[in-house]
Amino acid sequence: MNGEGNLKAAEVELAEAERELEKAEHDVGKAERDVKKAIEEEKHPRQFEVTVIYNGVPKNFEVRLYELVQRLLEQAREAFGPIPNAHLLGLFTKGGVELQDNQTIEAAGVKPHEVLLLRPSTVRGG
Repeated sequence: MNGEGNLKAAEVELAEAERELEKAEHDVGKAERDVKKAIEEEKHPRQFEVTVIYNGVPKNFEVRLYELVQRLLEQAREAFGPIPNAHLLGLFTKGGVELQDNQTIEAAGVKPHEVLLLRPSTVRGG
């Protein structure tokens, strides 16, 4: 092979090595993010924050996936209290779907940092 051919082959190898390095750096970055997320989940197992709004006032609450919606509802009623006829209030998604008290946070589909509304229930009676 002549000098020009060697130079061309070296340039091809260099370009391939640069692509491999870029991929490796991307993989390392992803692995670092995965480790950080795993550490965070370990510190706060299945626990996150949601916001409940009542009469335009937002308040944050810590919930766990295995807890019942009823527990969050009770915490919200207390936090915003005293509320007349608080027993008639329920928790709703911003889309207007009422959460069922007997479901877990996970089963109700509540996600981290979700905003819920505390308002009169469609099924509760006096």
